[in-house]
Amino acid sequence: MTAKQAVYIRFLFTGEGSFDDHLITHLRRCCVLAGADEAEGVTIPFSRLGDRIGHTVAEKLNFALVHEPNVNLVFVHRDADSVDPEPRYDEIREAIQKVTNTPAYVAVVPVQETEAWLLLDESEIRRVAEDPNGTVALDIPSARQAERISSPKEHLNAVILKASEQTGRRYRKIKQKVHQKCLLILDALDPEGPVCEVPSWKRMFSDLEAAVEEMAVRHSK
Repeated sequence: MTAKQAVYIRFLFTGEGSFDDHLITHLRRCCVLAGADEAEGVTIPFSRLGDRIGHTVAEKLNFALVHEPNVNLVFVHRDADSVDPEPRYDEIREAIQKVTNTPAYVAVVPVQETEAWLLLDESEIRRVAEDPNGTVALDIPSARQAERISSPKEHLNAVILKASEQTGRRYRKIKQKVHQKCLLILDALDPEGPVCEVPSWKRMFSDLEAAVEEMAVRHSK
């Protein structure tokens, strides 16, 4: 019997901005949950590099893979910006075909925005809102309903503020920090939590499982 070979993943993440870069922690957990023994992720600070690279997925990947050649998986993140994610999947697929020596890749396409994945964990929302034992109704959406909200970023901000149950000066203080609180929810996003029922997340994770399984097969040969 052939001994099982360990699968180590070092992945490159390309997203649309610094907020999305915080998905790296979540995706590392996803890799291990999908069967990898260890995983680490890297990204390139595209926002600090200005227009020297270009803005298309292919341009970003070509640049990033020159500077991070020792990765064996690429996560390409693009918000769907609509209820139909297929144009984004097509865009990513076409971009990958234009990139030289691309390793395995997984498309990360939240519908409509990344924040839709953060709307479901009521306890986490109450925690970052600094009122973990709050009782005000938050109207947390179902996994499918979350993807039908046209502006999940604004919706998440509003839910956090409502969960704080504050008024006046304290409310304004929470409002000033609401972006940082969204980051805290993203950093803590549990791949075995409510997000695992969101269709776009399930598609991403299924593709990741297939990629990890293919790596395991190659390593065993």
